[in-house]
Amino acid sequence: MFFEGETVDERHRPVGGPPYGATDEVSFDLLRINHYTTRSEAEFRRKLARPTADGLAVDPGRREEEAIARFLNRLDEIDDQSILMYVAALRAAV
Repeated sequence: MFFEGETVDERHRPVGGPPYGATDEVSFDLLRINHYTTRSEAEFRRKLARPTADGLAVDPGRREEEAIARFLNRLDEIDDQSILMYVAALRAAV
């Protein structure tokens, strides 16, 4: 966490907020960090069965099948295959 200055994107444009930082348009020409919520449905279900990070007991509402299905469906809305452009160079390097 930082306490001085302002948050900017890769083009030095201010990032709005709170509660979450956002810019008007997505840019990843200079820097890209892919963050994946989960690897699989099985892993996601294992995470739901664990206590929360703040040490509280597992919330039964987090495990409702309808809510889980809605969340998993949202993960499939965008099929981003841009990482595939690096496959050949990665294979050559390994």
